[in-house]
Amino acid sequence: MTTWLTRIVTNPGSREVERDSVDMTQLHRTVMAMFPEDLGDEARLSGGVLFRYEAGRGGATVLVQSALQPDVGRLPTGYGQSALRQIDPLLDALRPGHQVHYRIIANASRKLGRNTQQGRPLSVVPLFGAEAEEWWARQAEQSGLVPTLVTAEPLNPTSFHRLIPAGMPARTTTTPVRAESSESHPAAAAAPGTADASPTAAAVGRRGRGGEGRVHIRQVQTRFDGIAVVQNPALLRERIRTGIGRGKAYGCGLLTLAPVR
Repeated sequence: MTTWLTRIVTNPGSREVERDSVDMTQLHRTVMAMFPEDLGDEARLSGGVLFRYEAGRGGATVLVQSALQPDVGRLPTGYGQSALRQIDPLLDALRPGHQVHYRIIANASRKLGRNTQQGRPLSVVPLFGAEAEEWWARQAEQSGLVPTLVTAEPLNPTSFHRLIPAGMPARTTTTPVRAESSESHPAAAAAPGTADASPTAAAVGRRGRGGEGRVHIRQVQTRFDGIAVVQNPALLRERIRTGIGRGKAYGCGLLTLAPVR
C-alpha cells in the first residue's frame, strides 16, 4: 500500500486560505477536491485521507496524508506551494525500540454512559489537562507507541462546521487559549523528550438552510508533540494510515513521525 504525504505551505493572501483557516469543513472540501469524485459516500475513508492544519508565524501549513496520489493542481488558484512524497520508506523502517518525534492533533474525548451524572447520557465530552494526557497515553499504547514525557500548553483556537441532525440541541465547549508557533517540530515535533498536550477550543458547526435547523457546536482539539519509543511497528503503521480518535473529517487524527537523530 502506498501512502502519500502532501505538504501545502499556504498563501496568507489567498481568500480561500483565509476561509479555510477558520472553517475545517471548508478545509475538508478543499482537501477532498484533490481526489477523484467517484470515491462514494465515504470518500475520505475510501481515499485514506487525513489532514492537519498548522498555524505558524510565517503562515499556515496543511498536511494531507492519503492512500491515493492527490492532484494538487485542483487546489484553488494561488492557494499555496505544495510538495508531496511517499512515506512508505519511513514506515517500513520502523523497528521496535526506535525513538521517533511525533505530532498529532486529536479530539481527546470520551463518551458518557447511560446512567452518568456528569452530563447528557451517551454524549461525547472533551478531556483537558491530565485527562487529555491520559487519553493520549492510552491511544499511543493502542497504536504500538510509548510516549516518554507529556506536558500541556494552550494553543490558538480553530473552527470547523460539522453537520448534526436538525433539531438536536447545540452544545458548546470552550477553553482559554494563547498563541503558539508550531514551526520547530521535526514531525511538523516538540522539544526532545517532551510531549505537548495543547487544547484548542474549536469546532463551530451548523446544519440547515436559512435560520431553520441551524445549530452550532464546538469541539476541543488537542495537539500532542513529543518523543516516543516504537513498540509494535505493524500496529503503528496501521494506525498511522487509518488515523486516531474522533474528528478525522475535521483535521484530527493524523499522526506524523520523524526519526530522532
